[in-house]
Amino acid sequence: MIPRDLEDWTEELIIEMLRTSIFESEHFDYKESLPHPSDQSAKGRLRKTCCAFANTDGGYLVFGISDDRTLPPKNRLIGLPKELDFPEHFGNYPKNCFPSIYWQFKNPPITLDSGKLIQIVYIPASPESPHATGHIENGWQFMKRTNKGNEPMAPDEVRLRFLSFYEKRIKLELLKAELEMLRDRAKSGYVDDESAVSTSLSVVTFDTHVIDTVLSDTFVLVSRAPMLVKIVGEIRVLVQMAANAFGTVSHMLYQGYTNKEETFRNHNERLKAVYTRIEELCDAALQELDVLLGNNAA
Repeated sequence: MIPRDLEDWTEELIIEMLRTSIFESEHFDYKESLPHPSDQSAKGRLRKTCCAFANTDGGYLVFGISDDRTLPPKNRLIGLPKELDFPEHFGNYPKNCFPSIYWQFKNPPITLDSGKLIQIVYIPASPESPHATGHIENGWQFMKRTNKGNEPMAPDEVRLRFLSFYEKRIKLELLKAELEMLRDRAKSGYVDDESAVSTSLSVVTFDTHVIDTVLSDTFVLVSRAPMLVKIVGEIRVLVQMAANAFGTVSHMLYQGYTNKEETFRNHNERLKAVYTRIEELCDAALQELDVLLGNNAA
């Protein structure tokens, strides 16, 4: 019954969930309101919940639901003031976790008959897990989400999450190195001298071993950069095109095709276009990768 997407949440669905006693679980949590600015304990609990969802399988926070379970389900939908700038006020909580947590909210929110709003937040499982709340002076707290609510992660869980995260980052650095190599080889790999375009062949080949293996291993990270995935996919196609073109012209020459000058020229012009495009795509992929790795100061 728990919706899979933000847009699937409705007033009727929430009432039905309350009516059938579907309470907080590992995948969602009801909140009556945002914490009062002076309530440090409540603010800390909300940050822990943000971390717990991000460190586990993700989940929803539903704001504007009364804590009083003796009320009829419909009456528990009390909502938040319409004038409250919810994204700004809530956004401070995931922002102040370390590292900061990505989140989305239902827009527009659910409007009640009273004019108040039910605000719904989605925090996906994070590729940058583990996230922590606390302070370096007082110690960090790493939380996970279970069917009992928020619970501390065991030290071994935290250690393994860190190892997994940094292993993926190292693989992305390898991907960056291979993209730089592909760009440089593409830049110098085609025959551009008019005096040689009919007598020499572009024979540069490309190694995409890292691209072929790393993307699947680091998908939880690169999934946040869909443009990078698209660009790298196009690079792989063009690299294969270049390999096929070289195989075709080699076969033609082996078969004794007589017009070698025309064959050489057509081959070189075709590969120049392919290599130029590979160079452009590598530059674009490297920019996306720098943003993903946090190497872009902007």
